[in-house]
Amino acid sequence: MGLEFDLFPNYGGIGSRFPVNPYVFIGLAIFSHNPKAKAPDTDLLGNPLAEAGKFVSLRDLETEGKKYSKIQMAIPVGLGVKVRLIQNLDAQLEFGLRQLFFDYIDDVSKDNIELSLLDSELARAMAERGAETTDVVTGKTRDPQYFTVSGYKAQDGMTYSVGANYTVGEVRGSPKDNDFYLVSQLRIVYYLSGKNVRRAKFR
Repeated sequence: MGLEFDLFPNYGGIGSRFPVNPYVFIGLAIFSHNPKAKAPDTDLLGNPLAEAGKFVSLRDLETEGKKYSKIQMAIPVGLGVKVRLIQNLDAQLEFGLRQLFFDYIDDVSKDNIELSLLDSELARAMAERGAETTDVVTGKTRDPQYFTVSGYKAQDGMTYSVGANYTVGEVRGSPKDNDFYLVSQLRIVYYLSGKNVRRAKFR
């Protein structure tokens, strides 16, 4: 749902629209999301994970101790250009930003959680990945300059392998700012209306 403002308003119907017409838009959107990530080979205790190599839902694991809603709202804003191809056919190239009202589109927002509070070894492995020696995407060994393995003794008495910078309560994301994402699209638009139908300035 939104408003679109053409740079050159068209009052003469489809047949008299401009060959090239820039526009801007703003609106309100509702979307569903469910961030996922590929599980590593082992958990933080060094034991093999049954989910290794599979994409798992981070929201369900509550990696920060919180389950957020899949349904969220956004404000789409952006600009584009319409290019008239033939009588009733346009090509539209559009670039937009979707400003969100929450900070969990990537499952990262607030602080590192006490690992013993998470419900499973999979949740702990997905919450803290700083000590992984293998790149989960490529399968190659990570360059040692990018990680340092450390032992963290949790409240349950277990010692987990974590990144050297892992500290409970330390900011994990950027909780002061909500997330946003960018969208670009190329559309082919066919107008069903006849030649004599008038278009408003704003639509």
